[in-house]
Amino acid sequence: MRGGGIVKYFSEGKRLLQDITFHKATEGGSLALIAGSMGSGKTTFLVELADRVASYDRKTKKLMPETIVWRGREFEYFTWFEHQDRVHLFFHEHDNNEEFGRVVYIRNEDMEEDEYIDPKSLPPIHYYKDADDLMHKLVRHCINVVWEPHEFDLSVRMKKALFDRSGEKKSFLNERSVNPTFFWFEFFELMLRKKSSDFVSVFVDEADDLMPGGVGGLAWHMNALFKDSVKDFRKRNVSLYLAMHNPQDVDGRIPKKFPVKIYFKGAHCLESSIIDRAYVPYLDRGYGLIEKDAFGAFRFDKLPDKPKLIVDFEESPELQDKINAEFEQFMKKDVPDEATELKILEARHEKKILRDRENRRKNKEKRELLSQKYQNLKPEVLTA
Repeated sequence: MRGGGIVKYFSEGKRLLQDITFHKATEGGSLALIAGSMGSGKTTFLVELADRVASYDRKTKKLMPETIVWRGREFEYFTWFEHQDRVHLFFHEHDNNEEFGRVVYIRNEDMEEDEYIDPKSLPPIHYYKDADDLMHKLVRHCINVVWEPHEFDLSVRMKKALFDRSGEKKSFLNERSVNPTFFWFEFFELMLRKKSSDFVSVFVDEADDLMPGGVGGLAWHMNALFKDSVKDFRKRNVSLYLAMHNPQDVDGRIPKKFPVKIYFKGAHCLESSIIDRAYVPYLDRGYGLIEKDAFGAFRFDKLPDKPKLIVDFEESPELQDKINAEFEQFMKKDVPDEATELKILEARHEKKILRDRENRRKNKEKRELLSQKYQNLKPEVLTA
């Protein structure tokens, strides 16, 4: 990037950045992976991008702010958004409900541990029952900050999708509770079935929490389902921006499905990248490299310094006693051990063998009947 060529790189970077910032119905949504080490400006860039993402309204023919879904985390930045009047907070109905013994407290990092922000001074707070309920409650053209449930069970629909994909009933489908981050896979699946043609952009920081590499069991199958469905996001006007320290931190099947990659200082480029990885370590804060069908450079402004927010989910002693009692009751139920499960599988296999044997017997009888019928007809044909 030396000499007059640097102008070309920044010009190309501006074009590619606009492609993922302003959307048209003819082109659909964007799929971008964003990588950078801690302190590289990655989260700042995400905040600025979420503030600016817009799409052309078919009726008014004007640019309108998109509906944004921002994954809430323990350390949050929603006060950093420029347009605070667009911010709405979403919690699961059991996670800020004294009846369930769980309360959410929000404080900034400058406060003492026993000090909290008055809820009245926070953006509007909403509650959802499940992923489907959340879909219907999202505030259009606003920034919806959503925290996954503290506890989560897979829906029947998602279990069926996993069953259909794996080809057999896995034991993990009977689990009482699963990783709460799997909630987002349910939400993604619903986004692909949304009836509205409105553009929606989903921002997930620390995406390796959702789809880590080197996992097995249920997590492996969830990543596989997500990988298979990513190609349909753009067609449904859904944009997805996944941020992480390095692309290698997530399941290796996923980065290939994202045509846009953005690198900040400290990131490791993928082997398939057209960017010379030697450039990345020398990037200053506020500068990034972007690639798609070409590659370029860009810069962004630093946001005004504000303290981060800390979101605490606290449980009462009464709730903990209730959870322990429910768990003990659950453990007393007749849960089949490995030997019993093996017998069940053997019985199922034996049943399949008997069914196949019966089908072969019936097919043999049909062949014998046809053969006998043919032999009865054969003399008449010969004498004709």
